[in-house]
Amino acid sequence: MTFARVLAPAKVTPWLAVLGPRADGFHEVDLGLLALDLSDVVEARLTHDDTVHLELRGPAVTEDVPADEHNLVWRAAQAVRRLGEEYDHRGVALRLEKYVPSRAGLGGGSSDAAAACLATALVLGFEPHQWADELQAILTELGSDCPFFLAAAQTGYARGTGRGEQLEVLPAVPDSWHVVVVTPAVELSTRAVYARVAVGEPDPRRRVCSVDFSGTGDEVRAALYNDLEAPALAMAPELVEWRELLDAAAPGARMSGSGSSFFALFRDRAHAEARLAEILAAAKRRRLAVRGAWVTRPAHHGVRRIP
Repeated sequence: MTFARVLAPAKVTPWLAVLGPRADGFHEVDLGLLALDLSDVVEARLTHDDTVHLELRGPAVTEDVPADEHNLVWRAAQAVRRLGEEYDHRGVALRLEKYVPSRAGLGGGSSDAAAACLATALVLGFEPHQWADELQAILTELGSDCPFFLAAAQTGYARGTGRGEQLEVLPAVPDSWHVVVVTPAVELSTRAVYARVAVGEPDPRRRVCSVDFSGTGDEVRAALYNDLEAPALAMAPELVEWRELLDAAAPGARMSGSGSSFFALFRDRAHAEARLAEILAAAKRRRLAVRGAWVTRPAHHGVRRIP
């Protein structure tokens, strides 16, 4: 195969408990990762110039998305090339089409890295399932969220522990759910948000190791939580207005990851679309800028080749 095209889905975090700092500088966490049908696309093509090229396209390409070796996509492809001597002389040209905003708590960069891993493996001619451990090791090195998108390729839902890279793949979320995602025009540093976390007495909800999506809408929304939301709001006071707006228009909405995106869960698409329209109208009245807003669904897959 000389060409591969791979979907790189966004994700939200149905729960995120920060359990304490680790000796390696990260934090011990227990979190849920749910892939969405909002996706970037990574293409890979073989070349014969012994290097990695990266081209960026799409509406979510912003100045903070590098087009060189600083991009996780580039680094993932280079690491896969080095898995075997027979691949190191083959070059790879990558194209990243971005639709998922960066620095938004939606895992776009991590998913792109996993997609680049898969796409590069495919064009180099080896079966990804035979190299699963090696590919997961590459992704673990690149970032805590990266392994999820390859490990949960069949369900798009998992529990992460450790720093998030130790994964328990969970059954796919039922088709009946719809997810409203709103990304304010605010960018947050994950490292800076974690640095503001004050770990105190354990929240009883931290004993929950998954959200049961077979429950009613109110039951599921009540189970959502995120220990990073309070420090993110403290870092970016403009998000407090968003929090107030969402409390009125979409009770139960939560921040995803370290922000700045919020998400809300609904059983009915028409209800989800109506609430999103209400949220955007209220944001306009308050003159709050938006980077993106979507009604999505659980993807039921991680990174996936497009035939």
